[in-house]
Amino acid sequence: MEGIYYENVQDTIVKIERMILAIKILLYGFIALVTLIGITSVYNTTVTSLALRRREFAMLRSVGMGPKRFRKMLFLESFFFIAKAFLYALPTSWILILIIHYGITYSFYFESILFPWKETLIAILFAYLFVLITTMYATKKVRKENILEMIREENI
Repeated sequence: MEGIYYENVQDTIVKIERMILAIKILLYGFIALVTLIGITSVYNTTVTSLALRRREFAMLRSVGMGPKRFRKMLFLESFFFIAKAFLYALPTSWILILIIHYGITYSFYFESILFPWKETLIAILFAYLFVLITTMYATKKVRKENILEMIREENI
């Protein structure tokens, strides 16, 4: 009877499901933490850069740039800011997806590589909207201030 081995399959399944749940909680918590750090960083960078450019905005307003053109300028700046960020991020992430795919194919067989196109487009859209909203929020104060006072001010 020494060669007989038995295992309760239900207990094993419950243990595996608990382990998967613990890994999911840790992984999603880490992703949420990194996302919040990224959002905070983008917000801080945008607000700080616009606050430092108050004199420039005042100069543009003093030479006749209207509110509509000012908004259009900020809209395009936000677009190029996100475009530049994704110009670096997308190829890097695709290379990582390929590395992970080829690393996994040693253990499992996959016919094709699945790129998350829909999720990528959603991420681009939300990033752009976040930067645009942050930019509009940061310039809200600048538009209401006196042009002459802003030009006279020195950046600290």
